Amino acid sequence: MPELDGCDAAAAIRRYEEDHRLDRTPIVAVTASVLKEDKERCLASGMDDFLPKPLRQRTLAATLDKWLPRQCDDTSVPSVEPSADEALLRDWSHLPREYFDLEQLLEMQAVAGESFNTLVGAISLQRGRGADEIGAAIESDDAVGVRRAAHKFKGAATTLGFASSASIASRWN
Repeated sequence: MPELDGCDAAAAIRRYEEDHRLDRTPIVAVTASVLKEDKERCLASGMDDFLPKPLRQRTLAATLDKWLPRQCDDTSVPSVEPSADEALLRDWSHLPREYFDLEQLLEMQAVAGESFNTLVGAISLQRGRGADEIGAAIESDDAVGVRRAAHKFKGAATTLGFASSASIASRWN
């Protein structure tokens, strides 16, 4: 979160809960920072758990299951596992692994279903817009604007498995 530090937000939420005698709300960090120190800082600020990006569906489901109260008798978490269907794998098998996270692509395709192509199109448009935003911010000597635009694009690219694009954006972030 470029405008607000998540650890500071978590600490403020914990103070508010304490001041108003509220039940503890589970807070889970979702971050690209995967260093041990980052995790320790998140937990020390009052967060309950820590998930690294790119976020995997099965990891998210397990974490939600761990922290959220059950609303029904069914104790199973619905799962949308990537399909091992050969046709699905064939669609992405030609992509070079140094540019694409194929596991993430397959998972997102399984989760999004028919909407996946729309997501890919939106990311392609965002890539152009992100580059324009970064360029405009550079011309304006706006370091915060560069970071904000790169951060936004990096998250979207990582989520869809566009590893190379995310890596390039992270240089500006």
